Amino acid sequence: IKDKLQERRAARQDSTSTATPLTRPGTYSFTQQHGGMERAYLVHIPTGYRSGTPAPVVFAFHGGGGDMKLQASEHYGLVDKADSAGFVAVFPNGYSRLPGGKLATWNAGNCCAQARDAGSDDVGLVRAIWARLQTQVTVDPRRVFATGMSNGGMMSYRLACEMADVFKAIVYDGALTENGMNSFRKTLTPEDVEAVRAHIVRLANDFKNNPRPQGFGPGGGGARGGAAPAAGTAVPEQPVQG
Repeated sequence: IKDKLQERRAARQDSTSTATPLTRPGTYSFTQQHGGMERAYLVHIPTGYRSGTPAPVVFAFHGGGGDMKLQASEHYGLVDKADSAGFVAVFPNGYSRLPGGKLATWNAGNCCAQARDAGSDDVGLVRAIWARLQTQVTVDPRRVFATGMSNGGMMSYRLACEMADVFKAIVYDGALTENGMNSFRKTLTPEDVEAVRAHIVRLANDFKNNPRPQGFGPGGGGARGGAAPAAGTAVPEQPVQG
């Protein structure tokens, strides 16, 4: 445990260099200029990561009123799961005007709070983080996933629609299917909503054709459950225009 803590402390850094390679295991802190704001996020490189060997990636979104540090804490267990399953974990921080990014929210469409009211371009932020990550880590673009708690789960739904070219599946926690759909209804036409419902809100019984990190699956917060698909999984097929 002591060695692991020292490893994580050594890895933590604030970086503004787009192409800073991440070669050692640990949790790294970054900022990203986007939408006229400096946005923060964490990247955890798992134990056993080898540069040059493509690794799966999981983006994890905190709930409304939370922040990236809470989502990366032992409360959710995602860092330990990343180490055991071998995936890179990314913890973006939502929209917040408070010091340290506290009480942050995501603009998932109809929800939530300041992020919604300010029209925060959180999808664009995720795209920027993803583009930067590819210059720093050897990632497997066939195995990129999103998971989120509550408002973060709603954000995952939005990404399933608007970044289906990147995300192969999402797992939500505390964001009911209908609430998740309604959260971004403003961004889609009624026809789009029905298309989304038909394409992504379904049981992922064909998940065997969509590789994912070993042991990553819904249930128990989406990160600590088994590998079997369940109702908390949605698989995007193609981007939705609208």
